[in-house]
Amino acid sequence: MKINILSLGKFKLNQQHKKIFEYYRMRIRVKTNLIELKTYKTDKKCILEKKEILKYINKDDFVFVLDQHGENLSSMRFSKILKN
Repeated sequence: MKINILSLGKFKLNQQHKKIFEYYRMRIRVKTNLIELKTYKTDKKCILEKKEILKYINKDDFVFVLDQHGENLSSMRFSKILKN
């Protein structure tokens, strides 16, 4: 299994985020890639960012979208979903 984390913007520039990411990368012991995507400041922001995201998603990939308005999952539940 391989996990690609797509992040809009410069995730690695924030040292606190980078430190947290590296901590969890070591804990899960699964090949994990952090891919920083280009962001846009235009009225077509959503369209352009969608195209950036879709470059990295294959038709057979299982995709999770993390959003503050999404369903809350416990760590245990999320790990079971990943295992299955």
